[in-house]
Amino acid sequence: MEFVRAWSEGENYTLVVASHSEEGASRPTLRLVNDPLNRFEFEPPTDVRLKGVPDMSVESTVYEWLGRE
Repeated sequence: MEFVRAWSEGENYTLVVASHSEEGASRPTLRLVNDPLNRFEFEPPTDVRLKGVPDMSVESTVYEWLGRE
C-alpha cells in the first residue's frame, strides 16, 4: 500500500502526479512532491485487502443459500 510506504519512507518518498496526459490536452506535466504526508492533509486508508480468501485450507465457517427454483 502506497500510504504505508510513504509513511515509512518520509523524506525519501516522492509522489508523482501526472496532469494533462490526455490526447489533445495542453502540455503534459509531472509534479513531484517530496514527503507528501507532511505537505498535505490526508485520511489514512480504511480499506483492507485480504489475499488467499478462496483458499479452502483456511479454517472458516461457510453458509450457503439454496437457489430459488
